[in-house]
Amino acid sequence: MRRLSLVVVGIGIAGCATPMPKVTGTAAERAAFDLGCTAADLVATPIGDTIRVGATPQSPGVERTVVGVTGCGQKAVYVVECVAGACNAVLNADTKPAAAE
Repeated sequence: MRRLSLVVVGIGIAGCATPMPKVTGTAAERAAFDLGCTAADLVATPIGDTIRVGATPQSPGVERTVVGVTGCGQKAVYVVECVAGACNAVLNADTKPAAAE
């Protein structure tokens, strides 16, 4: 009797996305440094969709998400890039005073 074996390669790579709390948390941690307040005082909100760039059959590529952060009377916009669950946030524009409510 002959057995047929299927090997599925890359199923975890193509389908996995970094959890949004990890993405927004990374932005808030970076903003805490940039804005001079604690991450607990900040609200991080994804702006738009997460996109995957540079994906190949051998590599999952980079997930890129734009995140707005407000708090401590200021606001800032970050680009958060994640590779295999490791994320880094980069300030995308100068910080600005937050609008008074």
